[in-house]
Amino acid sequence: MYEIGQLIKYHRKKMNLTLKQLGKMVGYSAAAISKIEAGKYNPPKHMLEAIQKALHIKELVYDKQHPVYVKLSAWQKEIAQNNIAESTEYYLQMQQYPVSFYTNYESVYLLQRFQHSLLCFHIEEAASLVCHIQETALRVPQQDAYHYNKSLAFFYVLQDQLKNAHIYLRVAKRSDKNIFEEDGAAHLYQAILYSKMENYIDSNHHASIAIKFFLESMNNENLLLSRIILIINDIPLGKTASAIPALHKLLENNRNSIHTTFIQYILSLAYLFENNYDASLKHSREAINKEDRKSLRVAYLYLRAFTYVLIGNKDNANVYISGGLKLKQGKKYDYKFYILHHIVQQSYGEESFKQKMKKEIIRYYQQTGDKAELDFCYVLLGKIHYDQQHYKQSADYFFQATSKHNIAKLLTMYPQK
Repeated sequence: MYEIGQLIKYHRKKMNLTLKQLGKMVGYSAAAISKIEAGKYNPPKHMLEAIQKALHIKELVYDKQHPVYVKLSAWQKEIAQNNIAESTEYYLQMQQYPVSFYTNYESVYLLQRFQHSLLCFHIEEAASLVCHIQETALRVPQQDAYHYNKSLAFFYVLQDQLKNAHIYLRVAKRSDKNIFEEDGAAHLYQAILYSKMENYIDSNHHASIAIKFFLESMNNENLLLSRIILIINDIPLGKTASAIPALHKLLENNRNSIHTTFIQYILSLAYLFENNYDASLKHSREAINKEDRKSLRVAYLYLRAFTYVLIGNKDNANVYISGGLKLKQGKKYDYKFYILHHIVQQSYGEESFKQKMKKEIIRYYQQTGDKAELDFCYVLLGKIHYDQQHYKQSADYFFQATSKHNIAKLLTMYPQK
């Protein structure tokens, strides 16, 4: 009903008619017309026909046999199954026409463009559509708003805007609790979110539920990602002995998956936890060489830079720090590379660095709810102040950290100048 209302609104404004003027033409109040345009009232057939005649609109209802509707439905199936190649093919076909071509289906078309961008990790394109998706989610009926809010949650998960992701998942659940509980993707998004928040128990719970649904629907890509999340959650808990062979098995069995480079990245991380730097560098190199999605590539570059910092190879570390900064993939990694650069340069004891950390970087991670990065900043500042014999300030920062980051070795290798 919302799309019909938007079509009426579009043609009314095109004819420079007010709500009152259109209402007078068709024999109804301005308030009734307003409710129809907002998707809050489903008018009887004779009323729609009167509006259609007044505005010279050929049709006001979905035609499920219409080629555009058929193509949008087919595209949605490919998006839901994470079939990037097929989804991209539909995307390119749809791009041949202006948005006005989809007048009756505009909001659906733009939602699917948004979802396709997220599927392909084209974050910049997705970001350009966020305002429209947010506005539409507020206007459509609750049951229709579910898909908009769930997609927004995934966007913010990918952006590491964890507070916003949590909010939109809650809103999506309120929109339609029954669909939410039976939606494997919703559980997967929660699993990823809780993993990033270091809440591994809840993450494993939702990943396990997601696996059940994806097995039933034979959604292999999301099934694989759900299994990867379970393994990721084992690594910080010291279970690398089981995580590494499990990742190698997934890699061997899924060579053509969209998640292949991500598995290589997680393998690199697992080997780093075991201090096996050669193996870690091997897999991060594989991940970088095969990855052209900037939002993933930046994470792989950071891990490789961090590994070179740990083994004392400043030259290579600086190469990857510089490469990561050139990608310009948002504040999170800009700040991470900035911190790593100052550690390598041994300039993290400078007042300008400490002030940027306190007034800008920490505030940013507080706003996004990124607990892992926030803890790293607290521990780093605690160590800096301790080495400078500012013991009270040092204790304050250590106290705020909710988990221990082992950066003592890192800073011992690169003492403050």
